[in-house]
Formats: sequence, C-alpha cells, structure tokens
Amino acid sequence: MVICSHPLATRAGVDVLKAGGNAADAALATSICQTVVE
Repeated sequence: MVICSHPLATRAGVDVLKAGGNAADAALATSICQTVVE
C-alpha cells in the first residue's frame, strides 16, 4: 500500500513494489517522484 498526495507519485511507489522492491525502495521512488511533480 502506498499513499501520498499525488497520484503519479503513488503509482511510482506501487510500480516499485510490484517489480519486487521493498518498502524502502517504494518510499524512495515515491519521495523522488513527489519532489518532481510538486
């Protein structure tokens, strides 16, 4: 489960988890994407 304020950032985190990443990987992907889109 990934929750944040922007749907694209959420999607990035979910995609990382689906690809086999762990929670830290998903958090980093979400954070980086959130920085770019806002």
